[in-house]
Amino acid sequence: MNTIETPKANLSQIMQNINTSYTVYINRKYQRTGHLLQGRFKGILVDKDGYLLALSRYIHLNPVRVKVVQQPGGYRWTSYRAFIDRRAGHWLVDTADTLFYFSKERKKAIKAYREFVEKNGGREENPFKAMEGGLLLGDNRFKAKVRRLIDRVKVDEEIPQAKRLRKKASINAVIEVCELFYGKSREELVRRGKGKAQRQRWRFICQRS
Repeated sequence: MNTIETPKANLSQIMQNINTSYTVYINRKYQRTGHLLQGRFKGILVDKDGYLLALSRYIHLNPVRVKVVQQPGGYRWTSYRAFIDRRAGHWLVDTADTLFYFSKERKKAIKAYREFVEKNGGREENPFKAMEGGLLLGDNRFKAKVRRLIDRVKVDEEIPQAKRLRKKASINAVIEVCELFYGKSREELVRRGKGKAQRQRWRFICQRS
């Protein structure tokens, strides 16, 4: 689980590149063939100002929560050490935005962030409980903004869950369009009958409503 900020909305391409290059590396190293990762990645849209810190803490406490280690810094694959120790920094991990929320002075920011992560109560916190539609994590203003964007822009390829938040036309609106398109009355359209044409009309109405 990671937090990724991408202004170009190209997360799918990023994940595809990672998947391909990592699979090639592992297959060559261990002399194996075939897929390495199964299924599509799951991405959610997050209100950075409202939930970045909570998500960062949640991610870094995951190994502690499942009792793999007692302290977050003890997990071998964690990025937490890059946040609390300058010497453990890695080019893949950008700590600046997160630490800046605590202080402009890095030393003070590191101390405050460490206290924030390791204080009592953080292990029980789950920011995903506030998530909507398996996709949105933010306040009402943020959610409204994303819904407007989803209605205007095709984002389904980047985030498949976005389909759940698209506005759906009412059944009456769909039937009115079908009346004009097929040249049939409402009664004729909704009347159950046999035949390929009738099934196609019903399929169209169900898919659009």
